[in-house]
Amino acid sequence: MFLLLIMKIIRSCLLLILATIISFYFGAKYSKFVGIESQIVSSKLSSISVCDEVLSKVDSSAVEIFSEKPASVNFDSFPEAKLFSTTIMHQSADGPNFAGHYTVATWGCGTECQGFAIVDAISGGIVIYEPSIDHQVSEGLSFNLNSNLLVLNPKSDNQRYLDSIKGNSVSEIVINGYEAHKARIYYQLIEKNDEAYLHELCVENILDGQF
Repeated sequence: MFLLLIMKIIRSCLLLILATIISFYFGAKYSKFVGIESQIVSSKLSSISVCDEVLSKVDSSAVEIFSEKPASVNFDSFPEAKLFSTTIMHQSADGPNFAGHYTVATWGCGTECQGFAIVDAISGGIVIYEPSIDHQVSEGLSFNLNSNLLVLNPKSDNQRYLDSIKGNSVSEIVINGYEAHKARIYYQLIEKNDEAYLHELCVENILDGQF
């Protein structure tokens, strides 16, 4: 009877020791996994612009700088643009602001929405008309007189947004509904056979090259 009791005590001790060893082994493995997961979740966003190399090979200089009085806007090519005639005519009267002799006239059309028209200051003709770019606009359009590049959501105007997410992890940026799903798009104005159009050069995430 006494021997049986001793055997039960020894058996219980062995089971307790075995359980402790198993718990320690798998607990350490789990802690290691949680540690790795924590590092991934808390990692900071780091990106490289995929478009920088493309742009470095593009001649974006304007061919002709027009400094005379701009022609009156002609709506024949896009009669529907008359819906924004006041805005287009008012901004075009200030003279060219893009690619030497063009004027980019812009207007708001709601949350994350912007419309624009590109007017030739020499002829007054509207060469491009986009009444609305829906659900894509965060930082608007970037352009200047001495270049034929037009950028949607440019890096140079994105500092306000970057400051708002500074220090956040990748998961926080995505989970908290930040604007990381939007694109930055580079266009080049091409003039060929008396026509002008925007050629899409490169597309990247709005945060590429910012961190």
